[in-house]
Amino acid sequence: SGCKLSTEIQNKMPVCSENDLYFIDDARYFDTGSGSDSDPIILADSKTVSIDRKNKTIKAWTLWISSKAGRDGSVKDLGYSYSNYGYMKSLEIFNYSNRTSKTKQSSNINCDGSIIDSYGTESKWKEIPPESAMESVLHGLIEHYNLK
Repeated sequence: SGCKLSTEIQNKMPVCSENDLYFIDDARYFDTGSGSDSDPIILADSKTVSIDRKNKTIKAWTLWISSKAGRDGSVKDLGYSYSNYGYMKSLEIFNYSNRTSKTKQSSNINCDGSIIDSYGTESKWKEIPPESAMESVLHGLIEHYNLK
């Protein structure tokens, strides 16, 4: 019953709507995600993408925007009670020849753009799982920048 009560509280927690996310209509971003209710909608700022064709790497700032259910899950994962959690912004590095990625920096951000927390420790290279959100990002970047 404790788990059920926790879930009910999480479901009643207010989160910002897509209208509150001020960058949604910004032309600098393009959608690379699946867009389902539970998966994040991934956007990459085309002005902050750097491509090293020799080493087959892409460095891109990404915004991970979830549906209400996804944001509720993110708030739960943070372990805090943020009533206006908005999205996660990450600097991702992809190797598009061997399909691996690593995160260089990541921040959780409120709807108003204020930073909740930020991590600057670079992760290790990890294989990108098939049919994952990260694969959607990589595929979107490869298609958008015509990388083969």
